[in-house]
Amino acid sequence: MDASTDNTSMLPSDVSTSLASNPLPTPQSAVTQPNIVFNNAFSAATVDPQNVPSAVTMQVSASSGASSSVPAHTKALVDFMRQLHLQQYTPEMIEQGYDDLNFMSTLSAESLQGVAALVKMLPGHAAKFVAAMTQQVTTSVPSASASGASASSSSSSASADSYVVCVVDRSGSMSSMGTEVKNGFNAFLAEQQKLPGNCMATIVKFDNKVEIVHHGVQLSDIPPATDRTFEPRGMTALYDGIGDAIQMVKEKILTLVSKPSRVMVMVLTDGEENSSRRHSHAEVMKTIRDCESKLKWTFTFIGANQDAIATGTKIGFSAQNCLTYTADSTHQRATWSSISANVCRQRGGGTSRKPVFQVMQAYKCGHA
Repeated sequence: MDASTDNTSMLPSDVSTSLASNPLPTPQSAVTQPNIVFNNAFSAATVDPQNVPSAVTMQVSASSGASSSVPAHTKALVDFMRQLHLQQYTPEMIEQGYDDLNFMSTLSAESLQGVAALVKMLPGHAAKFVAAMTQQVTTSVPSASASGASASSSSSSASADSYVVCVVDRSGSMSSMGTEVKNGFNAFLAEQQKLPGNCMATIVKFDNKVEIVHHGVQLSDIPPATDRTFEPRGMTALYDGIGDAIQMVKEKILTLVSKPSRVMVMVLTDGEENSSRRHSHAEVMKTIRDCESKLKWTFTFIGANQDAIATGTKIGFSAQNCLTYTADSTHQRATWSSISANVCRQRGGGTSRKPVFQVMQAYKCGHA
């Protein structure tokens, strides 16, 4: 791009004046900025918004020439611009060094208007971009009464009042519960889908491997579990299940235009850790405590046939948010019902400081 080209002609005169007196800041990544190569070149006039970034393959090459994966902050920018339906400007933003969403979120409105002018955004697009970056707008979802459809959308661009995370043990020892994990989960899902409000969800299952069942989707769009969803097998990589789930949710939230006001993480297991490879006990404990203290997430540990307080507190869960139950059909259903009641309270703006313990006291350790 010709640095001498006047790119402010598309903005109102007051914005152009502001740019003259407020030069663009230098991106933090300018010194070590890698070269971003787009295999499929395209222009704003020809891009199909539905096929970006799938129509664009990004390769990052360091100055040494070695290929590496796209940096997380660049991927976050790509996702952010796609949510705003402004992805046609992403290549030029990266080309100009504005590839770090976290850095850009610290810029003033005038500086952001300058970035918009630099990549030649249309005036309306520039206004939307600046407003979203300064968190003055959220992407709303039409109500059922207005559209005749579901009040929630599967689009990840929708704002999220709440975010529910379920980490479910499907190791071989869970076979003693039969189909009750599936039935309990489906009952929980049905109750949550009746609630008003916007809620995203991530569902993860683990044995000695961690698998994503659903990630970063509207809870209202999740179908019921089948017999195969949580089919028991393998060992118990508890730390990997928790650590992977937290990491992927944090990365997902980073890409959302509107951040959830509350994040609730629930871990259901019947055994102790025995096969994790990526996350350690110390790492998981620190991560949980950081998410609670800094991000205000809430965590609930539900342990079958064990001392859940001893197990849960050992890896960072608060004792008041640990629940022990007997792994049979009666207590499995009651457990999921109590989990749902706890989540309902939090989604409604309540606290988790009166946890499932109080609801489940009669069922603790299998005593009715």
